[in-house]
Amino acid sequence: MGKKLRLAFFQFFPRIGDRKYNEEFVVNYMLENSIETDGLEIVVFPELALTGYDLSREKFKALAKEFSTDNYSEFIKAIAHVEKKRGGRRLWVVGDARKGACDSDESSCVYNSVVLLSSDGVVGYYDKLHLFFKEKERFIRGDKLGVFEFDGVKFGTLICFDWIFPELSRLLVLNGAKILLFSANLVLPYAQNAVWTRAVENRSFVVLANRIGRENNYTFTGRSRIVSPRGLVLAEVDADSTSYISVEVDLGETSSWITEKNNVFEDRHSLLKFKEEL
Repeated sequence: MGKKLRLAFFQFFPRIGDRKYNEEFVVNYMLENSIETDGLEIVVFPELALTGYDLSREKFKALAKEFSTDNYSEFIKAIAHVEKKRGGRRLWVVGDARKGACDSDESSCVYNSVVLLSSDGVVGYYDKLHLFFKEKERFIRGDKLGVFEFDGVKFGTLICFDWIFPELSRLLVLNGAKILLFSANLVLPYAQNAVWTRAVENRSFVVLANRIGRENNYTFTGRSRIVSPRGLVLAEVDADSTSYISVEVDLGETSSWITEKNNVFEDRHSLLKFKEEL
């Protein structure tokens, strides 16, 4: 047995280009529909949940914020109100557009990011490493791993197309993450299946928060889910519903030992030596 905590996802349809509406919708929904709990909850929201997805680069620049407690003060106050009503302490992993410094002549660059918020303020942020399709025209690629610690638990963050690169999930776990928090706007129909694989091959819990609905030529696939290190789907919703689901997990399940003689990390043989033979 290990430390127990609650993991949650919130699947919904963000209104494109309307940050104020999206922030208020998230907070009001959680106040009206979520049960009280005493356990720590890590709540994952979809990619770009506060802005919507299919916007121009200039529009993202107008909506983007620098990740400081001051810039998120109103949202943080709302989070504190949710926690006061429901009890407990939570970490909110929210997809947003981050305004950052730029090496070019432009006044600022924009990153596809998640901001980690609690009632105490901004915990940190992660910038998406693997940009999908037209995102390459709108965002700057991140350059660091998203490994964080909250209440003594290490976790790793991923954003949407990061899922297709198994090395990233493995690196997060090798850097101590017990839980992979996956904020997404998935459009490829098989991505949810890969979440199951990432959980099993890394002996970690995975929380996928996907969005629903349609924006221009993009149809988002929903089916948010929480998967255990043993491949159990602990929670899952359909492709269309607005849903908030939380489950209690035991971090003792993240042991890398499969049998008393098999450890998924210690048993790895280096494959680099085979590269020259191909």
